[in-house]
Amino acid sequence: MDSLRDRDYTFPKALPRDSFLLSGGGDKFLSFIRSELIPYVEKTYKADRHNRSLMGHSLGAYFTLYALLQELSAQERCFKTYVAPSPSLHYADGYLEKEFMKRRAMADVEGKLFLSYGGREDEEDQANGMEKYRSLCDLLSGPEFKGLRVNSEVYPNAGHMETALPAFKKALKAIK
Repeated sequence: MDSLRDRDYTFPKALPRDSFLLSGGGDKFLSFIRSELIPYVEKTYKADRHNRSLMGHSLGAYFTLYALLQELSAQERCFKTYVAPSPSLHYADGYLEKEFMKRRAMADVEGKLFLSYGGREDEEDQANGMEKYRSLCDLLSGPEFKGLRVNSEVYPNAGHMETALPAFKKALKAIK
């Protein structure tokens, strides 16, 4: 199961140091969501097509941010709200932040982004994730992304696995 998660939530293919057996299928997974899953859900259930949300934690949060990145150049907006607790920003040598930096000139996107990070995550991973998190928050909160309302929160006593629930609860209350 983890290999499918690794494959579907990531783009581009992993670098050797990321040590993923399968990776890089995020573009195909997003295409499936847009072209097959959403039409099926909206045909089968009562759904508000103008108020879609995408949520994910860890690699799922990475995928959520990847979807937001793709919205910058999409003709049709798919989601209004993105919720991304503890995104795996280290993946592919910081690919997402680099791509957001490149595309900030065309940052015409309306929506809400909820980001969070655990204050103990760097202790667990012995990484500089907090620095990457703050850098991305600053970038996406900047004037180039004026249509994007960013809400970020650090949960000081939380580790990586403890950020999802409070972030999802907070975001769902705000979405209504």
